[in-house]
Amino acid sequence: MAMWQLTIAVQKEALFWAVGLASTRNSQVPATISTICSFVTKVPSRWKPAVIFTALECLRYLTIVSEHLFKHVFSSCVFLISCVCEFMAANAQVLRATRSPPPYLDQLIASATSCLLEWVVTTPQLLSKAQVMVKVIATTVDAADVHVDFPATTPHADFATRQSAQHLLEYLVKHHAHGNVDGAKQTYDPAAVHYTWNLHTVLSILETTDYVQLTLRDSSGCYQWRTQPQYVPSKLATLASAPPSPPPAQSHPSQHAPTPTSTPVSPLEANPDPLLRSLRKNAASLTSWSTEGWEGNSGGKHATDASAMRHEAQVTLFQSLLQSQSNDFVQHRRVATVNLLEPPPPAQSTTHIARRLLSQLGFLSVASWGSLLPLLPSSGQLIKDLQALDRLPTRETYEIGIAYVVNQPSRAGYDVVNLVTTSTCSDAYLGFLATMGSAVDAHSYGGFLGYLDRNLPVSQALVYAQHNYEVAYYVPTLGHASVLDKAEVLIVWNECQQNYRPGTALWASAYNLPRPKACVTIVIDPLDDGLFCVRICVDGSAFDLSNATRAADDTFSGRVLGPLQDGMVVGSEWLGPLIRQTALNAVHVHRLHLRYKHSLGLSSQSPIRPQEKRTKLIAAIAKQYMDPMLPGDFYSALFVPDKGAVHED
Repeated sequence: MAMWQLTIAVQKEALFWAVGLASTRNSQVPATISTICSFVTKVPSRWKPAVIFTALECLRYLTIVSEHLFKHVFSSCVFLISCVCEFMAANAQVLRATRSPPPYLDQLIASATSCLLEWVVTTPQLLSKAQVMVKVIATTVDAADVHVDFPATTPHADFATRQSAQHLLEYLVKHHAHGNVDGAKQTYDPAAVHYTWNLHTVLSILETTDYVQLTLRDSSGCYQWRTQPQYVPSKLATLASAPPSPPPAQSHPSQHAPTPTSTPVSPLEANPDPLLRSLRKNAASLTSWSTEGWEGNSGGKHATDASAMRHEAQVTLFQSLLQSQSNDFVQHRRVATVNLLEPPPPAQSTTHIARRLLSQLGFLSVASWGSLLPLLPSSGQLIKDLQALDRLPTRETYEIGIAYVVNQPSRAGYDVVNLVTTSTCSDAYLGFLATMGSAVDAHSYGGFLGYLDRNLPVSQALVYAQHNYEVAYYVPTLGHASVLDKAEVLIVWNECQQNYRPGTALWASAYNLPRPKACVTIVIDPLDDGLFCVRICVDGSAFDLSNATRAADDTFSGRVLGPLQDGMVVGSEWLGPLIRQTALNAVHVHRLHLRYKHSLGLSSQSPIRPQEKRTKLIAAIAKQYMDPMLPGDFYSALFVPDKGAVHED
């Protein structure tokens, strides 16, 4: 609990720096960050797993103000990254070398990797420091161990470590975007050619007369590149676009200058470079050498030798012949009329630029044979499957409910609490909603909306998004009462006189609210002077400490939900962000708990990550539409154009 309070204090002071309400002089922020990092670096074996988990979560939530921390206390940010990397490197080695590692060690390293990922993505300026970049990359590569050079002694003991490190590697080698790829903005042209790469990537190429568009779809998202050709490999097109010959220059001799002679000018010498012209003119003398004893590479002999004199005469004659031929060519070009050939119309489908692009990217190398295979379109069904793939979210998605309840007159001695489903609400509640997310139009929004129906007359929705997750809020005051039971965490704005605790019989009979999936309910009680009391119920969740059957070294034993704690009093300016952080942390740990129980065989279901959903759909598309070919057939179909598209010059 103390670490969560320190985290909130650091966030507040960092935001005070941004608005000029506090000074960095004599600030306790560096000491506070060092204190939290000490739980990770200084003899971590003396602490229980819950303490280290909480310390890593606190360091991860400091990324909310990472921009201000990087600007004012850069050394503390570097120290934080260094501590997390050292923790990952040391414990990954222990995890793979120990015959019976602790069951929580794998999840600890995965949590540290998530913390490192948050800092790398939110503050990429840290990678500008060479030492930090080298340490982050080395630690991540060692943890991922893609080639399984260091297998764990216990099978599958480091599964979470490898998966989280691989996720971090994907972010390091790809662009970081805060916006989702909108499926409605994608272009699905029937003329595009589709390939599959190793059954987990779909490669689409669309080539037009103006550009080539390359689209790559994998488990992490959809990426597009557009390039324009710089060279046209056609002689006819070059002749057609050649400028006309300039008219002959008119020379007027004067009494002070001799009559100039016409000499042909090479196209390369139209705008000669002085240095290049000098090197070409003196190339023979610069690259030849000779001595007084006639040694050297010039091939010449003494000037008085008869053979040397004959050689000079032959060279002079040859130069005069070349000069005469050049003059005749210039005179003929002045009077002759050359009818340039018109180039034939371009082929309907040409992929010479796309082939060059694929070759430069390494997809068409012989060593990659068997990895790149074409996909056969089937009456537009492939395009429909690609549209379904683009509609899948690429980031982690969360669903949170926000209920607004007020008192009603009692009936027969029983309390009556009404769930407000209209827009008539208090100003404090409306201000709270404004700090929880952004209001968008559900009809045109391309991001995640959960179970909300985009075709309903009520088009307003409340969402929140970051680089690696999206949040959809189910708000009954916006017309979302029918899907409130789908929420994973329930936030209740309580303007009632009753202070019943969620999970009790009185709460169930009076409020009649659905139970959230994560079994975490956050109640906000408005007080006077702009203050609010926060009550958190975690009965039956992963944070429930009343279960005495758990072992002391259990992965989720003693986990503390934060940053807000039960009974805290918060001001209005900090209420929304802290409530959102607490709710997201509850959902995050709840899903980790479900995956952990599934790995132990205690649960038949496990939450599926967005990357896993996209991977399964891409594999299904590749197996359904893949067209296996022999190497000769594949390269012949790719590099040999159609007979109807071949035009002889």
